[in-house]
Amino acid sequence: MGTQSAMEVFDAIEDEDAVVDKIFIAPPVVSFESDEDTGEEDCGGMFNNLSGRQLSAPAVVVLTDGRVIGDDDDGDTEEEEEPQQASTSKKRSQKDALDYNWTNSKTRLTKFPDARPLAVPTILTIKYAAVTDSNFQLTIGELKRVVGILLLSDYHQLPSRRHYWNTDEDLHCALVAGAMSRNRLEEIIRYIHCADNTRQNSSNRMTKLRPMMDILNARFGEAYPMDCNLDLDEPVRFGYKAWCLNSGTNGFLLHFDIYQGASVDASEVECKFGKGGGTLLRLLDNLPDAVRALPLRIYIDNYFTGLPLVAELRRRGYACTGTIQENRIPRSCPITDQKAMKRKPRGAVSVVYDTANKIALTRWKDNAVVTIASTLAAEHPLQKVSRWSRQEKKKVAVDQPFVVQLYNRSMGGTDRADQSIELYRINMRRKKWWWPIFTWMLDAGHGRLQCMGAAPAG
Repeated sequence: MGTQSAMEVFDAIEDEDAVVDKIFIAPPVVSFESDEDTGEEDCGGMFNNLSGRQLSAPAVVVLTDGRVIGDDDDGDTEEEEEPQQASTSKKRSQKDALDYNWTNSKTRLTKFPDARPLAVPTILTIKYAAVTDSNFQLTIGELKRVVGILLLSDYHQLPSRRHYWNTDEDLHCALVAGAMSRNRLEEIIRYIHCADNTRQNSSNRMTKLRPMMDILNARFGEAYPMDCNLDLDEPVRFGYKAWCLNSGTNGFLLHFDIYQGASVDASEVECKFGKGGGTLLRLLDNLPDAVRALPLRIYIDNYFTGLPLVAELRRRGYACTGTIQENRIPRSCPITDQKAMKRKPRGAVSVVYDTANKIALTRWKDNAVVTIASTLAAEHPLQKVSRWSRQEKKKVAVDQPFVVQLYNRSMGGTDRADQSIELYRINMRRKKWWWPIFTWMLDAGHGRLQCMGAAPAG
């Protein structure tokens, strides 16, 4: 299936008898002209008010029944099919060039290497400039007040930003009105830019926000609490999609990037490990030395997991645990077939080891069959979990592999961060296509503080 534009995808939705679960839209092609569109500024950014450039950008729609409309790279999206439901008749991946040595022996998995010495983090500074209007001047203090007003709209929400200056008792906000006039806020928001328009990289659709993204990623890396557990996921449910590396313990956002659509000229690492695997390795390469020196334990879902990627992470000194699709398991692997596992009682476990690459594949029968690839753990020590038995009409204890418990414990970091952002999301909109990403980045920094237990900004 070729890449489809947002307009084509939205037209296709009208012909589908299904409910939309998620919509992802890629940033538009870089333009050196204005990003503004006609229409009321305060009502931009909604689904039915997208610009022409946004409607021509690639888009993907995921329906609640699992169907996907539009192109999502190599088609191995997590929404297309859960790993326990994947068909064994699917074509096996041609990217897998590993040599395997499978065994059922309960050999111990590899140990982690010692961490390298910590490096001193780099201190960066931020410089703001406005060059559109020769008469326009801006101070750091004013910019901070603008950011403060945006963050205030997280939880003090009004129908539009002009209402904060309304003199009616039920609308007026003295805190905002006393900090800045409405006209001054509108002027600053109109001219605010994160990059020099004369020095844009036309091959990078995020060039307008890249300087701010780099600064935030550097700050996140400096403040990271050095948790060894990381999970990678996609938190944006509607609109643009972000790849986020978060602490699996408290949800702290460590590093992120924005999905830009299918790559026309895929890099060598993407050709070898796929779009998801290539993205993960690129994010890891961009981490500060102090974080990369940690014995990281990385948790991923079946969009990313492939045995070559798991082996590559182990080669780099990291452990990896992730659910894996059936079509990414080599035919030579002697793990119990999914159909045979479905006939077994709940709690049944099948484990095989690849001693050549130190990978354990653990298949477990719960309500459905789940398969996890890991260089960290397998079934032992077996845990007991409570499940409702329809036959016995009561809850019963069933066996659960330790790797499943480990995965469930550490895979929710991105979801936790996303929940923190959703609690207090900036409520002031604009018609610039990059504005929702800009405000999401401010919210991400704010949500990071909430993950650390801090109170929301007041």
